[in-house]
Amino acid sequence: MPAAPLSVDTGHHAPIFDARLNFFGNRLATCSGDHLVKIFEVKESGMCQLAEVSGHTGPVWQVDWANPRFGTMFASAGYDCRAIVWKEAEVGWQKQYEYTGHGASVNTIAFAPERCGLIFASGSSDGTIAVHTYDHLNDKWESVKINEAHPQGVNSISWAPGVTLGKDGRTVEKRFVSCGNDKFLKIWVCNESGDWVLEKVNVSHNDFVRDVAWCPVVFSALHRIVSVGQDRRVVMWKCNNIGRDEWTFEQISKTSGALWHVNWSACGTFFSVSGEDNKNIFFREYANEWAEVKDEEEEFVEK
Repeated sequence: MPAAPLSVDTGHHAPIFDARLNFFGNRLATCSGDHLVKIFEVKESGMCQLAEVSGHTGPVWQVDWANPRFGTMFASAGYDCRAIVWKEAEVGWQKQYEYTGHGASVNTIAFAPERCGLIFASGSSDGTIAVHTYDHLNDKWESVKINEAHPQGVNSISWAPGVTLGKDGRTVEKRFVSCGNDKFLKIWVCNESGDWVLEKVNVSHNDFVRDVAWCPVVFSALHRIVSVGQDRRVVMWKCNNIGRDEWTFEQISKTSGALWHVNWSACGTFFSVSGEDNKNIFFREYANEWAEVKDEEEEFVEK
């Protein structure tokens, strides 16, 4: 039997914009319009608050956890134009790094897969994306900005799984996909010189693209990306030979309202979308076709 859903009164005094579980699923980070991030311990018996983290001077739009190999840390993105990395210490959560190079609200933040190293990317309403890399030898963060990534604003960033090898057969190629109000999805790759270059532009939406998610698992070299947007469309992108073959796309569904979020399961066998109707809709693959999970199948998804 699937476990009963857990709920908690977060105590936030404004709408919650994001909630993320860590790698182990035993901690939950929430962020809100009250300028706060809160950390909760998650157990089968329920959830309890561990910490309240303050550092932003405006609404906090998104949070993301780093891989535990690098320690217990998360990053937050806020309306105050800042991206902040927080690390747990004996005296509580401490600010490890703060980036103020964006000229407008920081809407999205995402850590790269563990095999890529301690790296995260942030995207802003000013149209820029910044990629931040931790230099272990010199104990400092370095950032590289991609100007005019999405001139009308960046809404979401999602990293490719760290499994694609470079020409030498050993180097992990770093890639991520971004989306924005320009209606585009763009795939960026780090070249041999360490520069971030545009690899692919995908056009399938006719309104703002609100969220994008790269499947965390690669099946037989097949990469998959799902995007959702203001146009109510759920679009699946596929590529069998990344960096060489073209991406193909198909519309999986069109919902009754605008869509804001998409999330893959950790095993890559299903994904969910949500939007202005306040519903979670699940999709899974049936005989090579993606379809909405019906009510009688929800127990399967929960397992």
